[in-house]
Amino acid sequence: MGNKLTCLILIAIMHSIGFLCPPSFGMEAAVYVTWDGFEVDKLASMWLIKRHISPGAAIKVLPKGTPIEEGAPFDAPDAGMGRKFNQSSFDNLMAAHHLEDPKLKQIALLVRDIELNTWEAKRYKKSSEIELYFFDLVKSESDRGVIFEKADRYFDALYMTDAGILEENAP
Repeated sequence: MGNKLTCLILIAIMHSIGFLCPPSFGMEAAVYVTWDGFEVDKLASMWLIKRHISPGAAIKVLPKGTPIEEGAPFDAPDAGMGRKFNQSSFDNLMAAHHLEDPKLKQIALLVRDIELNTWEAKRYKKSSEIELYFFDLVKSESDRGVIFEKADRYFDALYMTDAGILEENAP
């Protein structure tokens, strides 16, 4: 009995430190980690993880600059699932998890328009609305839990919207 218990404890420890079945081998991470600082791409990515990639996963938010030494890092410098030159973190999470849902692709276009199109007029009318909503939310609310809850509700509603989210602005 003692050897069996020791073996089970060893397996549990190895799994908890990521030695067994790390995310890169097809298992979803139980923990996703990012840095503090909330804007549309990060909040949309958190919603995507919770609703479409790994429901029930924990999302840890570390102070900016803290080394990420556990879980699956996202939307932080050097994170594989972070913003790249022409892709948002949301885009990279969708690609990494092979998500092809047409509604998620529409949301990805809006997030990319907000995240990457910083100096020019937004392509989609909804992009400016989303950007303003989240700017005001993060500016006025200090409770992270409330920010996350409101962001989840916003993206849930956007996901359920059937028409008009990709209406383009006039050139």
